[in-house]
Amino acid sequence: MPFRGLQTQRTTLADQIEAHMRDLIVSERIGPGEILPSSMDLAAEFGVSRAIVREAMKSLQAKGLIEIANGKRARVRPMTNSVLIDFFDRFARTEREAVIDLLELRRGIEVQGARLAARRRTEEDLESMWASAHRMRATTGDLDALLDIDVELHLAIAKASKNAMMFHLIASIREVMRDTMREGLDAFQSDVDWEDNHTHHFRMVTMIDRRDEEKAAELMAQHFDRAIQRISGLPAPLPKPDFASIDAGEAGAGAGAIGTDEHN
Repeated sequence: MPFRGLQTQRTTLADQIEAHMRDLIVSERIGPGEILPSSMDLAAEFGVSRAIVREAMKSLQAKGLIEIANGKRARVRPMTNSVLIDFFDRFARTEREAVIDLLELRRGIEVQGARLAARRRTEEDLESMWASAHRMRATTGDLDALLDIDVELHLAIAKASKNAMMFHLIASIREVMRDTMREGLDAFQSDVDWEDNHTHHFRMVTMIDRRDEEKAAELMAQHFDRAIQRISGLPAPLPKPDFASIDAGEAGAGAGAIGTDEHN
């Protein structure tokens, strides 16, 4: 049983049990949806009274780690980003300066995410990223479709980083910024603007595919610099990265063409 091995002390027993159970839940040795043993069984495992176990369970419930229904045993709650969404929502919908702050926060996180994705991505991650990148090209002129695919692709990159905290943080910020991002994308005035956006994302996925950490990070940084420029209304465009070895046609071929040399 994973509940064994706890060294209890006569003081703060409930806190010790709560901390031990929290570690088991966070490490997913007890997974989301699993039903915990009864308070009687836990008390026997820990060698304490049922009252102390109930106190520890109330603390875990208050922190959102478990749910307790009347007459039923406690169940581990799945991890969600609802608390983070509520937190960021209070700032993102107030004033433009706060939105820029969030974009700058995302820039730092997602640049590192792109670097980690290039280092840690799997073949399954690549399939997801390339599928989103190809679908993005079909969204020209459709802001709603572009927003959906843009979120999908960036979350796929975050997932490929294999950093769960980074993924949930990125997902939480993006969820509250759709209206703001729509405002920024309204600046797309021509097919050239749309094509440039698509190509930039293709190049980003290409660098992740090739495990080029620095260029993947550089492209992600450039992506956010442009977004901040559009939303803040800065007049001068930022310089584009000069990656001579990449062209849109090669990137458009997807993992099949780009990944062949590396994966075979």
